[in-house]
Amino acid sequence: MEINQDTSFKDFFKKEIRKTEIIKNSKVFEIAYLPNEIFKRAETLDLFQEIARIIRFDKPTHIFLRGLPGTGKTVTVKYLQEQLKGLGNAKWQIIYVNCRNRTAVDILKELNELNSVRLISEEQMTTCFIQNLKNNTILVLDEVDKSRYEISNLLYRLSRISESTENPTYKKLSTILISNKLDWENTLDGSVRSSLQMRVINFNSYNPDQLKSILKERIREGLISQDVISDQLLDWICKMVTEERHGDCRTAIETLFYAAQNVEERGVKTIDMEDVKLGYGVCVKKIEKARIMSLKNHELYVLYAISKSDTKTYANIYNQYKDIIRSKIHERIFSYSKIFQDIKYLEDQNLVRKNKKEGSKELTIELTIDESAVEREYLTRSENINSSE
Repeated sequence: MEINQDTSFKDFFKKEIRKTEIIKNSKVFEIAYLPNEIFKRAETLDLFQEIARIIRFDKPTHIFLRGLPGTGKTVTVKYLQEQLKGLGNAKWQIIYVNCRNRTAVDILKELNELNSVRLISEEQMTTCFIQNLKNNTILVLDEVDKSRYEISNLLYRLSRISESTENPTYKKLSTILISNKLDWENTLDGSVRSSLQMRVINFNSYNPDQLKSILKERIREGLISQDVISDQLLDWICKMVTEERHGDCRTAIETLFYAAQNVEERGVKTIDMEDVKLGYGVCVKKIEKARIMSLKNHELYVLYAISKSDTKTYANIYNQYKDIIRSKIHERIFSYSKIFQDIKYLEDQNLVRKNKKEGSKELTIELTIDESAVEREYLTRSENINSSE
């Protein structure tokens, strides 16, 4: 960049802030952005019909939405929440809570709008929530698989609200539990699963055509023209995201945004292949870092064990994992079958992949991410745990 010594930094900064060439609305590319219309497919219509039945018949139902990251679960539920508000339905409301890194008490504090710490038990807080329900409620608990500790007791109590003597106004409660972990319901106690009787709705990964439709809508809303990027480059983004990222819509949207950003930095008007490849690379690294940081401790230990394993076989990884846990003071060694499940989850998160060498019947597990990123997070978390002990 050429530096003009006659221009003050104040003027330069103001110009940089206001400068834009092709991005007219950057909010369109944010993960939290809620479009005016969402992409319609079978699973979204299935969910809409379930919610309509709950409201029409005043009959509580518990729903489990499962799907890999970026399959539209959260945006669909938030869209439904806005639609219900717009209808002015006074009998039913949707309350949304994200459970990531939160305990049952944290969740109940938000539900009860308790901003200060109080010495009150989980059971008392649940009773308080039940007694203060002013409307029939659909409670959305997003990322339940990322909650801290066990929330089964909370889910059991919530599933029994309609029968509770502590519910004097007889308000009804449905729940929508959202998880990236496809088998999360199997981690629940049998009595909780029996009480919830969840209706399972699978959100499938987007295919290339679906991703392209979504990207074109974001281009229409967020960029100055549809001509900024060619159909061929959109096809490339959708193909890469489908093949390498399990059709994660967020990856496709952010790739487009970073590519557009790079075009503005270069001072040109259209996106080319280099911009797209750069945007894709930046996006993947950002998402991988976020996913590593979001792992629970034992999941991170398994990922670290994979990175340190010599042969990358299940048996060798498990032995490596046990060695890691033995160095920890307050951690227990999980069973081989539990580690097998964790590896499947890591595969769903695009952090590892299975591989079978030619002429061998034995599967190996390999990282799909930078090993140094895993090591950094492992060492950081280990240091934090040690300093708190």
